Amino acid sequence: MESTIAIEISRKASRPLHWKWRLLLGTAVLLILTALQYLPVRTDGSIGGVGDICPFRHLTGLPCPLCGMTRSLLCFFQGDWHASLLWHPLGPLVGIGVVVWFLTMVFPGIGIKHLAAKLPQHFCGVALLILVAGCWALRLAGVFPLPLSP
Repeated sequence: MESTIAIEISRKASRPLHWKWRLLLGTAVLLILTALQYLPVRTDGSIGGVGDICPFRHLTGLPCPLCGMTRSLLCFFQGDWHASLLWHPLGPLVGIGVVVWFLTMVFPGIGIKHLAAKLPQHFCGVALLILVAGCWALRLAGVFPLPLSP
């Protein structure tokens, strides 16, 4: 009985999204990206007047591994790629990943999923973890400092 339920759940999880859900998801992502255009990263480093809210940074005085990522993504999606790189070196890579994810969810026939299927299981997660840890180590060493200290 339990194995039958598990098989049924796995079948449901592997089904592609219905076109209506893909359209709804795509519309939601586009609305969020449009809203991001109106949240400028100000010269003092605040986003829409809200300063640094990183609890790790407030407790330790050190930047966390993802400090600056939100500002980096905002700059990336607003077209300021240089500022995106300054806020976090992985920001443009994550931004491109969001765009690719969006395209594969809304347009499943474009063929990018076939490339992802050929990668070893958990490869992307481990690679991303290594990249984030490496960038954090370089940031702590002073190679990639945050542009401003709020």
